Amino acid sequence: MLLTCIQHDVLNKVAAKTKMDCWFSIKIVAGEDMVYDLEENKVMSLRDGIDLLLDGLDSISDRSDFMHTCGLSLEEAVVFQELTARLGLSCPF
Repeated sequence: MLLTCIQHDVLNKVAAKTKMDCWFSIKIVAGEDMVYDLEENKVMSLRDGIDLLLDGLDSISDRSDFMHTCGLSLEEAVVFQELTARLGLSCPF
């Protein structure tokens, strides 16, 4: 799966605002967007990488907290929610 520009930007924004950009990076591998774990030097599927990112968001309990903590607009929050749903993941709000 290749991400749209806004999906890419939203994921990077969430990672940066939650201080998870120390390990979370999106790379294109064989024509597919993948998540690269900088700390583990490991490439994983978008689904697995975003699932790991979501694990770090467990402390954010509701939509307004998530949007505020991550600095997301309503449009960006909807993009994040739709992406997680498309990947079969539970969104934190």
